[in-house]
This record gives sequence, C-alpha cells and structure tokens, in this order.
Amino acid sequence: MSDPPDFVHPTLGAFVYDSVLECHEGYLREDVPLFVRADDGTAPPALDRLAADPDSLVEAAAQHATEALRPIKNESWLDDGEAPLTEAAFRDRLALGSIDVTASGFVVAFDDGDLFWGHAILVEGTPDGTFTEASIAG
Repeated sequence: MSDPPDFVHPTLGAFVYDSVLECHEGYLREDVPLFVRADDGTAPPALDRLAADPDSLVEAAAQHATEALRPIKNESWLDDGEAPLTEAAFRDRLALGSIDVTASGFVVAFDDGDLFWGHAILVEGTPDGTFTEASIAG
C-alpha cells in the first residue's frame, strides 16, 4: 500500500506525509508542528476549524488545561516552599508544543514549564473545538 499523497491546505500550507509517524506533518507556525492523522488520507474537518481561528482554539485548550490541572498542581505537585499558583501564573507557564488533528478532534500538547517536573500536558477536544479532557503525560 502506498503512502497517502501530500496536500496543501489553503490557510495552513503544505502537509507532507511522514511514513515513520504515519501522519501528515505541517506547521501552525514555524515552531509548532501540526500533525494530521486521517485513516483515509484526507484532511479531517477539524483542520478547517483550526485554520479558521488557531489562536482562540489554542487559548481554549490552555484554559481547559488550567481549569483541570491547576488544582492538581496546587494540591499535589508544589515544590518545597512553592506557593499555590493562580490561574494566570499556571497559564503563563504553558507553552504550545504541537497539535494533532484527527477525525475525532484535536490533541493540543503543551510544554509544562516545569509545573509537573517536565511532563507534557495533553488537552483533547472535539472537532468543533470543545475541549473535554486534560492530562499529564510522559
């Protein structure tokens, strides 16, 4: 079976198939990888949702991560002498790492700014941009 063809999204640009990762790879910005995973080799509708307003989608993911994980940070992951974090302080430490787009939605990965000792923060969402789950990974 041959690899799916590369494609160009009208807003997000070129996506090249990576046979090792088994997905198409492009960039949201030059430093933010965007991985498109589609079983049939075509871009999922969630990609258009991302292209329409990437900043608000990323901010919604960061807000969901903050609401879901800040209590865990403040209850279980504070370093000795570290004060509990406000929402703003928690959010400021998140840095966008990458975005996976699939038929079932999004997974937005953030670098944690050492909130959880260097683990990644993954935020899952539906194709319409509603975020449903945040987790600490790696």
